[in-house]
Amino acid sequence: MISTELRIGNVIDGDAKGMRVVAILNDYIIAVTPQGNEITQRMELIKPTELTDEWKERLGFKGTDTRKGFYHLQVNKSILLLVDKGKWELMTRINKIPTAFPCPQLKYVHSLQNLIFALTGSEIEIKQSKYE
Repeated sequence: MISTELRIGNVIDGDAKGMRVVAILNDYIIAVTPQGNEITQRMELIKPTELTDEWKERLGFKGTDTRKGFYHLQVNKSILLLVDKGKWELMTRINKIPTAFPCPQLKYVHSLQNLIFALTGSEIEIKQSKYE
């Protein structure tokens, strides 16, 4: 992974899955595992955490029973993020008219975290996994 893609709080995989970045240095990061252990890891050993259906649910996305692969997330009062079978869109209102903008394909948790932070200035809440 490239250190410039990461921010403090991003979720990544390395020696453990679902670690949270607490420090970013030139060649390595310091992260905390879901169990609370601190790990120092070389940057080339870090892998992005794939944005699976389970992660979408942990990040607050809602699915539907009728449309497989369709999820939505109400980011704030004016922004809605949609994903339909891998195609991402950002919905907002311009002069009270709903408007859709295509989004880059988000494949990793840290990319979604960074997008939400860029749009709102706030971190996205991550629900605890049923396995933690």
